[in-house]
Amino acid sequence: MDIDIPEAAAAQPRATLEAELASVFEALLKDENSAQEVVSNIYFSCLGRVEALRAEAANQLHRPARHMALKALAEEMEAQAATWQLLFCLYCDPNPPAGLGGSSVIGVEDRALYRQRLADRVEKEPELARCARVVAWLESLARDALKRQGMVAFAPGEGLWHETKTEMRTRAGAMVSELDPDAPGRTGKPLHPSNARSQERILARVWQWMRGGNLVEGGDLCRQVGQPWRAAALGGGGLYGAVPVGIVAEEYDAGTSSNVQALQAEELADEVANGSGTLLALWRWAAQQAAAAPPGDKFERAVFGALGGSTAAAAPACSSWVDFAWVYCRSWLETQTLRLVPRQPQSAGDLVAGDAVTAALVRCGVAPAAAQRSVEGAMSVVMGSAAGAGASTAAPAAAALLDGDTGPSSRGFGQFFAQHVMSPAALVNSGPVAVQALRQLQGLLVQGDIYELASHLFATLVDRHSGDGAAANAFGDADGSAADVGGGLVAASANPERSRRTCVLAAHMLLALEGLGALIRKLDVDPNFLEAQTTFDLAQRLLGFYTGMLLEQDQLSLVPLYLCVLQQGLRSSMCKELLELHTRRLTGVDTVPSDGSDQVLDSLARADRECYEALVALDYWFRRCVERQQKPLEERSSFLETDIRKDELRVQLATFTFASRHNREYGPHQRARVARWLALPHIIAAEAVAEEAAELGAEVGDEADGATDAAAMTAAAAARLDPWSYYDVLEFANCLCCEFSLGDNVTAAAGHRLFDEVLPEGDGPVYLFDQDSNGQQQQEQEGMGMYGSDPGVIEARRDLAAQLRDRAAEVAQWRLYYHLDAKLAAWSARHEEYEQAQATAVRRHDEAQEVDEDAELAGAAEELLQEGVELLHDFLMHLLQTGWQQELSTFEKALALSAASAADGLMLMRVTLTVTCPPGSVSAPVGSRGENEWGQPTAPYPELQGAALLEFRQALDSGLRRAAAERQVEVEVAEETGPQGHGHVKLSLAVPAEARQWDALVGLVCGVVRGDLDGVPPLLLVSLEADRATSLAVCRRCCLGQVVMRCAGLRVSLVGLGADAESPQAGSQLVLLLGVPDEASGMGMESGLLELLSPSQLANVLAVESVTQVLHMRNLERYRQREEEMLR
Repeated sequence: MDIDIPEAAAAQPRATLEAELASVFEALLKDENSAQEVVSNIYFSCLGRVEALRAEAANQLHRPARHMALKALAEEMEAQAATWQLLFCLYCDPNPPAGLGGSSVIGVEDRALYRQRLADRVEKEPELARCARVVAWLESLARDALKRQGMVAFAPGEGLWHETKTEMRTRAGAMVSELDPDAPGRTGKPLHPSNARSQERILARVWQWMRGGNLVEGGDLCRQVGQPWRAAALGGGGLYGAVPVGIVAEEYDAGTSSNVQALQAEELADEVANGSGTLLALWRWAAQQAAAAPPGDKFERAVFGALGGSTAAAAPACSSWVDFAWVYCRSWLETQTLRLVPRQPQSAGDLVAGDAVTAALVRCGVAPAAAQRSVEGAMSVVMGSAAGAGASTAAPAAAALLDGDTGPSSRGFGQFFAQHVMSPAALVNSGPVAVQALRQLQGLLVQGDIYELASHLFATLVDRHSGDGAAANAFGDADGSAADVGGGLVAASANPERSRRTCVLAAHMLLALEGLGALIRKLDVDPNFLEAQTTFDLAQRLLGFYTGMLLEQDQLSLVPLYLCVLQQGLRSSMCKELLELHTRRLTGVDTVPSDGSDQVLDSLARADRECYEALVALDYWFRRCVERQQKPLEERSSFLETDIRKDELRVQLATFTFASRHNREYGPHQRARVARWLALPHIIAAEAVAEEAAELGAEVGDEADGATDAAAMTAAAAARLDPWSYYDVLEFANCLCCEFSLGDNVTAAAGHRLFDEVLPEGDGPVYLFDQDSNGQQQQEQEGMGMYGSDPGVIEARRDLAAQLRDRAAEVAQWRLYYHLDAKLAAWSARHEEYEQAQATAVRRHDEAQEVDEDAELAGAAEELLQEGVELLHDFLMHLLQTGWQQELSTFEKALALSAASAADGLMLMRVTLTVTCPPGSVSAPVGSRGENEWGQPTAPYPELQGAALLEFRQALDSGLRRAAAERQVEVEVAEETGPQGHGHVKLSLAVPAEARQWDALVGLVCGVVRGDLDGVPPLLLVSLEADRATSLAVCRRCCLGQVVMRCAGLRVSLVGLGADAESPQAGSQLVLLLGVPDEASGMGMESGLLELLSPSQLANVLAVESVTQVLHMRNLERYRQREEEMLR
């Protein structure tokens, strides 16, 4: 059982892997760090996580399950770090892969040593250079592992065979009888067990040092333990080996000690005397013979096998895939390098006769036949006639890949690595499934085919996630288990957390490769265009998949950074999803219901703050990318490309918000809050300017005049914005206002929210536009400035300014309308409470109970009367007597807008309405969805389904076609449903572009919305699509008709409170206004407000007016009675 032990202090929570790598990637996009630095930083970040995981695992020994899980996770992260280290070695290391071959020999700088020629050849041949960098990576992994596991020190002289020497004096025959280094192999007898164990430990440590490339350390160890002869054998090919790479090559090149200089002078003398490369080839042949001589310790065989290029001798000592890969890569590198750099063979005249050497070996105890074979093999190496016996088992395979070309082919080392190192048998011992998956990625990186890498990642992450059977067949079984070791990444993806970490690695690896220039788009004239384009597209889809994963995991703050590197189509899709998730919180869709409304309000406030921060991040990164795109390529820190437009954020917001108007999941209140997205950029601009002004003021230490400072800040904020952003927010607000005004009380409340919460007066885009309107008019009059004297540009700018003024004027009129409507709703609620209190007081009075509320009721009545009079005055003066929305809703305006959008010379004026059955109506069919929730802030518009939807559509179709036939209006009625069959009905009405036809169209739409057409059932408007003038004409008729009815109702309430019906304060002029002609109505005829009322509305107004007169007569009678009582 795992037991939790309380700790002294809680550990600080570490950032997620996604957040940590995003912070590193930020520096690349900002051009603060190069791609090479980013790769290095990610590597160290992964190492830090490995150390943290191991430390935590060490503290969890009392919890075995967690301890093992943490260890496994540390192994996986270590493999991730190794992957980034490999990426650095392959693409970021600026040093020559094999160094310079050592410094020049003092005094003879003009002569290059054979070892230096080898280093030059490695640098010039791409495949040799790649192999050398891979070997350097494998050796660095071995050095890191050796440091981590710690090293037990050896005692001086531990390699001396004291016990064997003692046993030789007392026993005979069982053990070796001689003490020379070759005695165990020559006689076939073992050492004393304790000496044999020491020998094994020493050789194991030498093997570890050799795996890390530290051949010098191995020689030092041999001398320390008393085996200088072994140190001499190890250093026969040079102090640092035949072809040192990586850090070891740098140390060798930087060697200034007398020992290094002496060795180089010795090498030069040897090459002058015996030919360049001869002794190196002879030493490698001797190492192969030593590795093949039976019997022998496996580590001794491995050491000399690696020195001689024999993979067969070195493989048994490999304890991991990394060791196995190093053996093959090191053998391939040395074999091919020596093969491609010809040596100068020794002349036969300078050699000792072979018979003399054979006789000397026989006298030393070597069998005559063995002595003869050895001498013949050595002579062939020295004479350059053969590679010698016991050549590397990897050499034939490697040579076969190269023999067809004059030099190493472009994929020679990659094919060799794939065939020998990445084989299933080799990957079996590479570690757990997660580590195997990462080894597979490392193998693809080593092969250098970016297309194969991107295809593999896409198939195993994206296709596997989407359930594509092809990926399962190619990389593993359908049940999630790998068909073979090659499907390790697929098996890894079966674990969600493991798949997440792999996806993080894959996305940032592709970004790093793009930043390094290894993954770039090519022009279509390039012969590799198709493959490069496919690779780039796969990388983009994988980055999109990673961005989607961040969205799924609710790491929304990281998404704006990665949107910048996506192509336009994919970026738009991901940006829409990001805005959608934030909008669900903003509109309360994802708010957890609670008993306390304060908690809901707090969550909405947090959601609004998150939207603000998300938009700030999007604005920041899009601006940074636009600035970066304008820089020359040489001034950028990487090859990373972006295609962000200057108006990227505005376009994304406008596209999303206008699509939200047609989202059936959003009700009126939610659509009102969606407008917040279009208002936030203006708030951000104003706050940014305010912060800059505050910083500047703090630096200068001077306070400017308040009015001047405010005007300057407003102008600066407006300058940061695209003028079309004003158009977007004003257009969206006007569309919502039209739709809300044609609905019911619920949609009207949404209109109140729009102006109270989203577009408040004195703040946001409308305020900035109003404050900056004078400057815009001045720029329009000048017509110059930044646009020069281009007539087309100046005309477009003037046209935009005119449209903005019209939209702003419309918003101002709508603000007034909803402000008065909200005041009337509040007044009506208070009046209803007053009437209930008055009825209660009357009932108590009738029951002979004492009533103390008379004075209070009288005060409430007086207050209501005063506020009602003011409200009625505002309605009459600001809406009914001023031509509300009249100038913007004329036929000429509609004609101009229709002409601008006409196609093929066919000009039609069209209105499209999406409607549904209103909740609670008598004709509402059974099957409506959302009826019970209607009126709540998160409720969508009610939807119909099945027979209910069909019945409602048929009723609309039949009734509407009869009414449209009389007015010569084209009608189309269709259902608009979602995947589950729920939906609304869509009405499309169109007429030719003529004044009388347009007037008929507007009248028909008004009749549909108001429910005045015979045979057309009542409906609730969901959305309205038309040009602004036509939409306003419909709203003007409907809204002013409603205003007249509300004024009539307000008038009767005021008279009921005691107002004089014949006085202007009680709206006595209302009836007169109905008959006042309005010659500027733009409808082609003289008409007054009476023409805006439907027959039913007019009858209602007259009925209310008759009630008003009755109440007025009662008030007069009551006043007369009171006067008579006072006279008495």
